[in-house]
Parts: sequence; C-alpha cells; structure tokens
Amino acid sequence: LVHTLTMSFIDRLEKPFVPQNVLNAYEAEQVISQLKEFRLEDVGTLKWIRQCNDLSKLNLQAHHNAAAMRDEFVVELLVSHDKVRLVIYELMLIEAWKAKVYPTLRDELLKVFDSTVLPYTLSFHEASLCNLLECILYHQHGFEAAGDLVLDLTDYCAAKINFLIVNGPNKSQSMANRTAEELLEMIDSLTLLEQEDSIAFGCCMSALSILRFLTDHTKAASHSLIARILDVHDFPVLLSYVLDQRP
Repeated sequence: LVHTLTMSFIDRLEKPFVPQNVLNAYEAEQVISQLKEFRLEDVGTLKWIRQCNDLSKLNLQAHHNAAAMRDEFVVELLVSHDKVRLVIYELMLIEAWKAKVYPTLRDELLKVFDSTVLPYTLSFHEASLCNLLECILYHQHGFEAAGDLVLDLTDYCAAKINFLIVNGPNKSQSMANRTAEELLEMIDSLTLLEQEDSIAFGCCMSALSILRFLTDHTKAASHSLIARILDVHDFPVLLSYVLDQRP
C-alpha cells in the first residue's frame, strides 16, 4: 500500500502543473458585460479597484487559456461585447494617472497605509492591461475590434520603447552615504521603487510584444496606422537602438 501511494504521489509530481481556471466562461461574461469607463478622478475609488481586480482575473484567465491551448473565451467575449476599446482606454487612463497624479500622492500613500500594497496595485494595473492586450491583439479580430484606438496604442508603444532606450532596466537610486537609520526609514520607499522599476520594465517588454502584433496585422491596418509606425515614430530606427542596447 505504501509503495502504491508513493508511486501515485511521484506520478502526480512528474505531470506538468496545470493551473485551475480563475473564471469560467459564464463568470467571464458576467464580468465583461459590467466593465465600464472611469474618469481620471475615479482612479483609486472602491468601484475602480473592483474593476481593476476583475480585469486582472480576465488577464490571468486569458493567459491560462492560451497556454493550455483551450478555447480563448475571454478574448472572444471582449470582442463580442465590444470591450476591447475599453481595455485600451483603461490603459491610457492609468498611464496618464501615473504620469500626472501618482507622483504627487506616492509618498502620502506610503505614510497613510504604511505599506506598499496599494501603490503597487495601482502601478501594476498598467502591466496587467498590457498583458491582456497581448492576448487580444494576437488575434486579427481582436486587432480589428480595437478600431482607431490602435493609433493611441502605437503612441503608447513608442513612448515605452523610448523610455526603455533612455533608462534601461531597473534603474535604482544610489544608496551611497546613507546611514543605517536612514535606510531603515526608507525601506518601504526603496521596496516600492524596486517594484516600480520592475513594473516599468515589464510594461516596456509588453509594448514590444504589442508592437509586434500590430505589425502582424498590417494587411488589415489603415494607412494612418502604417504612417504612424513608419513616418511618425520611425519604429525601425527605434528598434535598432533596442537591439544595440539589448536591455
């Protein structure tokens, strides 16, 4: 009996790990049908955080479906419910919020909550949306459902690639000439800084992937998108810098 149980346990260990579904198709449809656009001043509110959590679940499920080579019902539901444009809108919204609002609130959030959890959640939402868009734009019907917002997405990719070229991965502030007491007081700030660096680098990598999918669908793309890629941002030159630096 012991031998049988041991062999059964070993067999289970040798099998590849297959994660359980985060959402089933019915739950995903319920979530997607209730997605809505928020204003800049709504970022951080309870309703916005709930939708942020829902989008994170959709992202995890979309990647699970793709990795397991199963029915990609998350992508199909986002297209059929015309929510692809909303995902791009949310990405533009959180990018604007992080650029204009977050720097003024960062230190205050650390003091009030005495933790990096909320600032990290707010920052990570951008990376989660980028990952979800990778799954969506892999498919041509996902690309077509984005409509004219692919132009804004192209601008986003250009900004991230420029950021990557200028800053490279994980640029951290120098901690030289700091006392142990100062470093102890700054531990939350330093942890958050490291998390922000990691998220920023991840978003840059996702932007490269999104750009690749945009160029995969050039046959279905408008002349405006082609002009934005080749003339406005000159991506061939930008990508040559990335290849040269190999961040």
